[in-house]
Amino acid sequence: MDFSKEYTAKYQCPGCTLGGDTECGSFKRHLGHEGCDSHSAGTFMVGAGKLFLGLPRGFNRSGVYPDMKMVIYKETDPLTEVFDHYNQPVWKTKYQGDTIVRGLRPRKNEPFLVVIQGQSQFDTIDCIEITEEMREEMD
Repeated sequence: MDFSKEYTAKYQCPGCTLGGDTECGSFKRHLGHEGCDSHSAGTFMVGAGKLFLGLPRGFNRSGVYPDMKMVIYKETDPLTEVFDHYNQPVWKTKYQGDTIVRGLRPRKNEPFLVVIQGQSQFDTIDCIEITEEMREEMD
């Protein structure tokens, strides 16, 4: 399985309204990064909104942006192509061997969600680290 399909199956397919795996017939590779452009978070929780079931607490809610898509990157160096003055990381966590980041696009006043393969650049991302223990304490 190629990287894009592997990571789509790992982080996007769980709970997707379009199917449970990359062979669902709706898989459409993102241009410019990895993942599925057709992904649709299908699980809804009253008071929390739509959920990304493949992600840990604190990173799995779309909030008031029901069409929010996660962006998946192969390990990138430098991360300036991901985070800059238009895309500010806010929270980061280590999860299943990868790095997950929630952030804000101040220019558009909207959140974003990024999955980065591996953890080798985790310490270079300047934002708050959410530990596994902290995630477990979240509702």
